[in-house]
Amino acid sequence: MLKLSAHIGYLFTERPLVDRFLAARDAGFVSVDLSDVARYPLVEIVEGMRRSGLPFQQTTAAALNADGRGPGLAALPDREAEFQAGCAAVLNYFEATGLRWVHLPSGTPAPGISLARSYATYLDNLRHALELFEPHGVGVLIEPINRVDFPGYFLDLPLARRVVAEVGNPNLRILFDVYHVAMEGLDPAQMLRESRADIGHVQIADAPGRHEPGTGNIDFAAVMNALAGIAYDDCIAAEYLPAGRTEDGLGWMKALLALR
Repeated sequence: MLKLSAHIGYLFTERPLVDRFLAARDAGFVSVDLSDVARYPLVEIVEGMRRSGLPFQQTTAAALNADGRGPGLAALPDREAEFQAGCAAVLNYFEATGLRWVHLPSGTPAPGISLARSYATYLDNLRHALELFEPHGVGVLIEPINRVDFPGYFLDLPLARRVVAEVGNPNLRILFDVYHVAMEGLDPAQMLRESRADIGHVQIADAPGRHEPGTGNIDFAAVMNALAGIAYDDCIAAEYLPAGRTEDGLGWMKALLALR
């Protein structure tokens, strides 16, 4: 059965936060994602979950980067204290929400910072977060983000797979975003098959444009076949920019259901 999660930082944003949970439920989504959860009052998230009955799948932490060089801090040397503070800021959300995953964006290292130094910083920061989150049963996601939208972004898919292998912790997995993979010029279906053992969470949007599935060039039939082939049976999160009012663009949900 296809299980879809609504990223309510992108979808239903015409509504107050609590009402986004209800709109997601009414549209047929079975869970929610929401980036940078520490920006939102915990009481509103808990109320949205209570009223909608939807679980909370994924958020980000240590994601906001004031230098404008792309989201995240995890691979940025000399900013470890900021990274650790960002991780600590989400701890009080865990028990109240049952949150499953936290994505820790790598960021874009400044010019002149060596790959080796950024890589060492990245591994140290990820290990810190894994140790911090493990008692709460929360896993860590790392997401390759395309370098068309974010030039110089640290993490791509081959490097993400290397990181997962080197850290060797089952609570560290890849957030596979079909949009970002396609924007890198890769075949999302093939990359899903090659990365199967490393994937923890999947997000979708079409490319180019990052709008609803079916508005761009991604072959979602191939994507769905690949997900079935790797036995991925967890939630697929809709993280796209609605071309108009969210409710007016949800026809893609039926189209995807027909592909499973």
